[in-house]
Amino acid sequence: MPIANLDKLAASLQQTGLHLSQESLEQLTPANDSTLKEKELVGTLQITFVHNEPDLLREVTAVLG
Repeated sequence: MPIANLDKLAASLQQTGLHLSQESLEQLTPANDSTLKEKELVGTLQITFVHNEPDLLREVTAVLG
């Protein structure tokens, strides 16, 4: 993703109702340096859902072969 599109990513995430921490918002603010805006950003996106329920466990059967 081009670094210049980070603000669009932040806006799209917030439109879903996702609350971003201040640290996340700061990291999604593109740099003012025009040479940096042309660079690609490679990374991962991790979303953690916090809940007060036990984990859902499912039994997985073995597959032969």
